[in-house]
Amino acid sequence: MVYIFCAAICIINSYIVIKRWGGRKKRCTLKVPVKVIEVIAMKPRRSTVLVYKPIFEVDIMDNKVLINSAVYTPLFKLETGQGLQLNINPDNPQDFMYDSPYKDKLLFLDILPCVIPLVFMLLYFLLS
Repeated sequence: MVYIFCAAICIINSYIVIKRWGGRKKRCTLKVPVKVIEVIAMKPRRSTVLVYKPIFEVDIMDNKVLINSAVYTPLFKLETGQGLQLNINPDNPQDFMYDSPYKDKLLFLDILPCVIPLVFMLLYFLLS
């Protein structure tokens, strides 16, 4: 029963990750240089870790557009004034995907819940 439960969790998490990243990869096709204009730091309740949310500025067809839809993450802290590349959705710049190495860190964090049930399954098998 434990194997079925762990396998189901693994399959559900994998489906969600593939759907999220696949859709984002299809939508976010325009690679643009952006500049970090502000980094908001927050300490969630019951946590000792600071999480960071960058706000970007991009110049699209001579119009300055703010991208403030990034989520808070403890994985990396961008500095104000830092430049980087984002892949944005041409129809909605708020829909974006980081470029490497930031994308790799976020993808790893999303894949981790897919792998953890397999580790538990293996541990359960070895210990029983």
